[in-house]
Amino acid sequence: MSTQAFSGDAIFEQTIFELSNFYAKMSKRFYLPFIALTLVSFLSGCARQTTSPDPLENTASVRTLHLSPGSPALNMRINGARLNAPGTTNPSDTIRYLDNRAYFSIPAGATTVNLVSAPTFAIPSPPQLTLTAQFQAEPNQQRYTVAVVDTIPRVSTVVYRDTVVAPTVEALPPGRVLVRVVHASPNAPAVTPVLRVISGAAPDSVRTFPSISFRQATPYIRLNAGSGTLQILNSATQAVIATPAASVPGPGAGSASAIPGFIYTIYIRGIAGNTGATALGLTVIRDN
Repeated sequence: MSTQAFSGDAIFEQTIFELSNFYAKMSKRFYLPFIALTLVSFLSGCARQTTSPDPLENTASVRTLHLSPGSPALNMRINGARLNAPGTTNPSDTIRYLDNRAYFSIPAGATTVNLVSAPTFAIPSPPQLTLTAQFQAEPNQQRYTVAVVDTIPRVSTVVYRDTVVAPTVEALPPGRVLVRVVHASPNAPAVTPVLRVISGAAPDSVRTFPSISFRQATPYIRLNAGSGTLQILNSATQAVIATPAASVPGPGAGSASAIPGFIYTIYIRGIAGNTGATALGLTVIRDN
């Protein structure tokens, strides 16, 4: 029986060779799956959409409008806060008859608007009025108007849901406008508004709105921008109550490619049969 002898160097070289084979096999077994897993994770991360939160997503806007003939000036608070005019540090919380304020940005959710009589130089001791409007403000910059309507002692508030911030140029081109009408004259009957707009080169737009009673609003209707008249008809008899001028202009020439048309609310306000400051008339306000 013969015995094979190994030198120390041969044994060392054999050991190194076997260890090298072992690590090569282990690398293939674990390293390749690791690479595959890493690649899948990387591609998944690339495919995942990342979005930044919109700071305006959870906000709404509200404005106030004084349409109560004979009522005193009013101080307003929105959610308990005194407000400044947008972009300034000047208080903008006192409104008089026919005054309106620009939209104020508010958090979406439960909203309370308080209005109380405000002493003025002309009327240092006004009749005491305390009004409260409460509503749930929707997010995504939904807009609202809180209007003060009727006469003492029946003065109250109405909350109107306005349009959103801005339409697209495709939906509302610069030569077109959206218009609605609000009935805010306390002694006028139900009315049918007929708006005639003279648009220059474009054909005149004549739109008859649905009949509305006091405090009600029509839907928005699209028509040509321009100036014209709003014929106010008695819905029951079709007799003409008044035909005041009404202007609903668009953005103007030179902005056709960038600015969509404007959105308006026409408020029928005042006292039918009166003359002077409280006569029946119109207040036209842009909603965007």
